[in-house]
This record gives sequence, C-alpha cells and structure tokens, in this order.
Amino acid sequence: MKKMIFAAISLFIVLLLTVSFLSCAPREENEGGQVENNPKEDAQTPEQTTEKIFPDLPEAYYDGHEFKILVTSDEGDEVRNDFWADGLTGEVINDARYMRNLYIEEKYGIKIENISSGWVNGKGVGIIKKSSAAGDFAYDAAMTTVYDACDLAVSGLVLDLRKVSYLDLSKQWWDQKANRDLAIKGKMYFTTGEISQVVNDSIYAALFNKQLARDHGLENMYELVKAGKWTYDKITELGRAVSGDLNGDGIFDHDDLYGAIIEDDTMMSLVSSVGERCAKINADGEIELSLYNERTVLAVQKYADWTFDKTAVYAYQRFKGTGDEIDVNFRRMFSNNQALFLLRGMETIAELRAMETDFGILPFPKLDENQSDYYSPVGAWKAMFLSIPSVQQDLDRTAVILEALAAESLYVIRPAYYDKSLVGKHARDEESVEMLDIIIESKIFDFGWYYQFGSYNNHMMDLFRNYNSDFVSMYEKYQSKAESDIQKINDRFAGLAD
Repeated sequence: MKKMIFAAISLFIVLLLTVSFLSCAPREENEGGQVENNPKEDAQTPEQTTEKIFPDLPEAYYDGHEFKILVTSDEGDEVRNDFWADGLTGEVINDARYMRNLYIEEKYGIKIENISSGWVNGKGVGIIKKSSAAGDFAYDAAMTTVYDACDLAVSGLVLDLRKVSYLDLSKQWWDQKANRDLAIKGKMYFTTGEISQVVNDSIYAALFNKQLARDHGLENMYELVKAGKWTYDKITELGRAVSGDLNGDGIFDHDDLYGAIIEDDTMMSLVSSVGERCAKINADGEIELSLYNERTVLAVQKYADWTFDKTAVYAYQRFKGTGDEIDVNFRRMFSNNQALFLLRGMETIAELRAMETDFGILPFPKLDENQSDYYSPVGAWKAMFLSIPSVQQDLDRTAVILEALAAESLYVIRPAYYDKSLVGKHARDEESVEMLDIIIESKIFDFGWYYQFGSYNNHMMDLFRNYNSDFVSMYEKYQSKAESDIQKINDRFAGLAD
C-alpha cells in the first residue's frame, strides 16, 4: 500500500514539474525589452528545471508523531490556511497540498495537524503564550498573521530561525527577500517561502479592465511597464481619462464610472512601491525610522492629487454596509466595467474568476522613470509568517519536518499555485504572466508597517480616509512615539539570546 502511495505522489510531482517547465520556458522577448534593472539576483523564482533538489536532512522516522501547526485562519479556510487539504477534490491547490502533506507524512511517519485559531490578530499570541507557560508542547510550528508574528518575536516566544539546525534559509524554497528585509540584528524570528502562498496573495498589484482601456483608446500598459514608464503620473493620466456620472444624478457613488477603485491600505503600499520604507536596518544592524524623505513626500502628494478626487477614484471601504457587502460591492463594480483600475492584493485575481470582461495585471507604478526597479509591497493585513515556538519537545524533528515541507512545496505547491492557478485559471493573457513574474520577483517587505511603529500604518490610512494630504504634519506629530517604539524593539532584540 505504501509503495502505491509513493508511486501516486511521484507521478503527481512529475506532472507538476512538467507543467512548470513548459509554462516557464523562455519566451521570445517582446519589442521594447524587459524591465530595466529589474532585480534578479535575489529573486524567489528559481531557475526552472525538472531536476529535483533534495534538502540535506538526516534519515528519520517519527512513529506517528502529530505535527501540530497553529494557523491564523478559520476552520476549513483553504484560502488562508496553507496546510488545509480536504482529500483529493480536483481543485488544484487543495490537491497539491494534500499530496505534499501525504508525501511528508509517509516519509517521516507523522500526521500533519493544522489547528485554526480563527482569523483574528492577537489571538495567536495568546495561544502560544499560554502553551509556552504550560510547557505542554502543544504546537510544533505557527503560521500567524504579520502582527502576531512580530509580537511573538518581541515577546521571546519564538526561536531565531537562523540558529535552528536543519533549517537552511539560503535554499531556494525559502524567500530570499524575506532574508533581506526581515532580519533585525541578524536574527530571523519569522519567515516565509514556498511553504506558504498566502504571502503572494498579499502582494499589492494593479488590475486593469481591458475593455475600458480599448474603449478609451489608452496606451498599451504592458509595454509601459516593460519600458520602465509605468509611473504614478502615468496611472493618474490614464485613470483620469475614464470616469463619468453614469446615471446622470450629479452624484458620484457606487453606481458610476471611475478611473480606479482603491482601498485604504494602498497608502502604505505607496511608500514601498517607490522603494522607500517606514523603517530600515542601519549599518549597525539596528532599526531606524526612514518614513520621512523627499521621495515619500512627493509620492504622497502625487497619489493624493489623484485619489482624493471623488469623481476620479472610488474608495470602496466608504461604501455603507457590512464587511461582506463592501467586498461584494467593489467586486461587482469592477466586474461591471465601472473602473479602469483596481488597486488591491493579488488574492483579488482569484476572486474575479467569474468576471466576463478580460482584465490585466500590472505591478504598482514607479515614482518616476528615474526609478530603476518596480517594487511590489507585501501588505500587512493579510500576510502570514512562519515561526517556531521556543518551547519545543524535539527541535530537530520540527526543523526537519519544516525544511522537508518547504522543499517539497517548491516542486508541488509552487507549480500548482503559480502555473496552474494564477497563469492557467485567472490570468487572461501571456503578458499578464510576464507581469506576475515581475510582481512576485520584486516583492518588498517593510517591517516598519508590521511592527506598527508610531501607529504610522493607521495614520497613513487616516490621511486617505480624511482626505488630508498633509503628510509632513502627520509624520512630525507621531515621530517621537515611533522613535520610542523603535528604541524599545532595538533594546529588546539586543537583549534576546544569540
């Protein structure tokens, strides 16, 4: 029976690798070339090959151990739970997870149990804290919201992943941009990689309605991106070309036509997309505030000049209704051809699978054409990070299982998510595939937003909510609080054991 299971799993993996290889084979370069200076040296996307690389792990068998992962998700939420798989259902992501989990379970003699905490920020911290105090070894690993992951790190409730034997964060199944952006004083208390696709869904992108673009004779936006000319001035220009009071009542609301539909969180993504950060690591390995600078001020002003115009841009979260009604409303509007652009996380691509009109996918714009690269922000609200609780019954076992899961995910989850789900099912054209390459490879993490220094994340959104473009006054008002928060984190990380 076991041989039959392994044979089925092996066939499944070979098929996925074949799909990945074929769909990612080199394409003829379109006129206009590739994005200038697009960073490739630390891209997450590995060189596509059918040759499988195995992690350097010891032979081990754990005699039926229940490997428990705390996940910030609702029970049965297959969208936000990277370990949920309800048997083989024919749904590509579910089946890939099922086969990956089954392969690791059979190989190491374990049973993977994912325990949902409910999708609530803060709850995961309380659960891990209670387990650690009791010393009950209730959770081998945790996949929690960004804010919870930060709280767990500061509280000393999770381990420095760089110090854990058998975890090799330099491998291609771990996110090298997370290594670059999330280490503080050389310590990594949480990360991500191929083991989780929730982070990719949390990257901000710009969707555009291809029918409206054709109807208004707009430029080829894919060519603008590839030529390095996709800027905030350009998206404003194109967005302003599309708007109208459709019902003629003199009031712009959810029944009218807009240049864009956007959400509050884009105020934070704006900063990251121009290559700036709320906070960064200095030469001494410490955090320092970096939100205020000339580029950020200019970016906020450009964005405000466009998005604060209620006849040009629709802020969908101002729609009066429940959370579900708000979400249904913005999807209805975009599907009904009532906006040229939709600026939101990439989970939106799957949410619009039933949309009849074709839409394209673009990265967030540059500040100007002098900006060498595109930067695709990983939003804080829906992203999740992997960590290891500090109270462990068998740390080597935990590390072996996580490394094996991550490595297997590169060859099973990634092709299913990227090649078959995004490219084959939701992306509507070959150019969008190129844009997805750029978006995923140019993602940027900003722990300044994640640690919520000075509550700048909320205050940035308040600028948009209140249609207030005075970024400088807002920054100065909360600067001392942010610097105090940063000093506390620096001191805390310096005090944590190496």
